[in-house]
Amino acid sequence: MTRRESRWITVVIIALVVILRAPTLLPSLYNSDEGYYGIIANDTLDGGTFYRTAVDTKPPGIYYIYVAVFKVAGKNNLLAVHVLAILVVAATALVVRRIGARLGGGMEWHWLCRVRPCLPAG
Repeated sequence: MTRRESRWITVVIIALVVILRAPTLLPSLYNSDEGYYGIIANDTLDGGTFYRTAVDTKPPGIYYIYVAVFKVAGKNNLLAVHVLAILVVAATALVVRRIGARLGGGMEWHWLCRVRPCLPAG
């Protein structure tokens, strides 16, 4: 594969991820779990601690991510959280593509690595 083809594939992957994940940027798409994460992140920013002043059953990693996003973008900024999610999905798709290209080298690996991370979970 030439360098030009590789760049084109990268552009297509990023475009697919952005197009398929763009609906999450609409205010009408809200997940109740995001509310819990946001409440716990806000409590932490106000001086609380995980599992003491705010409790949920999730591991603390997601709360740290929300705390970091809220520190940078402002409290309750779920748009920033969704933009970060799009960036993470795009980066993951590109890494999986690279791994697939190195392992398989065949076009079936390339298509799998391009399409699967863009599909909805479930």
